[in-house]
Amino acid sequence: MVIKVHSEAELKRILPIAKRHGVPVTFRAAGTSLSGQALTDSVLLKLSHTGKNFRNYTIHGDGSSITVEPGLILGEVNRLLGAYAKKNKLPVQYKMGPDPSSIDSCMIGGVVANNSSGMCCGVSQNTYHTLKDMRVVFVDGTVLDTADPASRQSFLRSHRALCEGVSALARRVQADRQLTNLIRRKFAIKCTTGYSLNALVDFPADDPIEVIKHLIIGSEGTLGFVSQATYNTVPEWPHKASAFIVFPDVRAACQASSILRDETGVDAVELFDRASLRECEADDDMARLVPDIKGADPMAAALLIECRGRDAAALQGSIDEVNRALLRHGLPFGAKAAEPQPLTAYPFSHDAGTCKIFWDVRKGLIPIVGAAREAGTSMLIEDVACPVDKLADMMIDLIDMFQRYNYHDASCFGHALEGNLHLVFSQGFRTKDEVQRFGDVMEEMCYIVATKHSGSLKGEHGTGRNVAPF
Repeated sequence: MVIKVHSEAELKRILPIAKRHGVPVTFRAAGTSLSGQALTDSVLLKLSHTGKNFRNYTIHGDGSSITVEPGLILGEVNRLLGAYAKKNKLPVQYKMGPDPSSIDSCMIGGVVANNSSGMCCGVSQNTYHTLKDMRVVFVDGTVLDTADPASRQSFLRSHRALCEGVSALARRVQADRQLTNLIRRKFAIKCTTGYSLNALVDFPADDPIEVIKHLIIGSEGTLGFVSQATYNTVPEWPHKASAFIVFPDVRAACQASSILRDETGVDAVELFDRASLRECEADDDMARLVPDIKGADPMAAALLIECRGRDAAALQGSIDEVNRALLRHGLPFGAKAAEPQPLTAYPFSHDAGTCKIFWDVRKGLIPIVGAAREAGTSMLIEDVACPVDKLADMMIDLIDMFQRYNYHDASCFGHALEGNLHLVFSQGFRTKDEVQRFGDVMEEMCYIVATKHSGSLKGEHGTGRNVAPF
């Protein structure tokens, strides 16, 4: 059953009825999620796409914070912030921290429920770290507004047992140093597997409202419906430059990522494997800008790097810092080990058109690979992460796994600064053998990522139905 919901008041009536009858409900905003979060065989509560429902917003002060409702599209919010800065002639323009590739389709409701991040925001600017307050409807119809002291106090009284239980759980976790350190390590990289357990160690145990608020982020609607969210926004610096640097092998590219993470303030680093570079070869503009990607070595890889600055001097300082770090470690450059290239062969470009070519290729990798899949198969996207110093080993293991299971179209690319890889491949489900092969590769992938390399089975795409069995 699909129910279009139009207001918070409707949710307050519907959820207690569902609870009384024991009927599971699933929330759906734009439905762009990639792990089956918005699917159900029960009742689907869908935000209406018509009218002005759940589309109110308030920009505060200089734009450094904004209150939004779940029906607004993320890219739309950024445009509202941009127009606000222009109208008021503000010195700094702000934007939302999360920047998923679905930015012009996904809605705020899903961004909060999935703890969305993206190519440039990393961990520090994801929803968990930039959401200031929320208004949430619980299954019994109670509304908690974390920005309202009276609402917080009322919730502490009306839900005393819940709040005391959350506080007790936080104390128990914080008293266990080994467990606390494990949780901190897990969430230092991208991790949207299960609940945001870092909330149990990031906030005082005697402030259960703050813990609950952050547990709800990324809970995929299983703990409540977020009807309003206030975000701290981040500066949108006007000066940017990008470079597309090619390496003869995956290990060198991943080592460069680790160096840039540890020794520079670089803003974004995207990793391309050899299969991804083959897609770049087919793009005339990319072939012109980076000619040596044609005929690259079998394990060649590349990094797409972006630096930003408040002004031209700050931008140049960031670029110089990146170049010095890469040169200091004597890394090999060039698509072919037998034909090494100097780092100067891959300069930073300040030209907006050139940068757009680089980033459009990265954003287009998933649809490009999907379009080339064999007839009768489905394109699947896995999303894993590990500590950056283990990224090379994990990536090599995953490439080897795909080759052994005859996934010859598989591609590995992603957000290198966060140790986050997207694995894209086509899969048929027409025969028992095909289903068995998929089951086997998923089991091995889970071992490689979670057990061998201490990583996350889902870096940013959420748990959904996809990895719930694990």
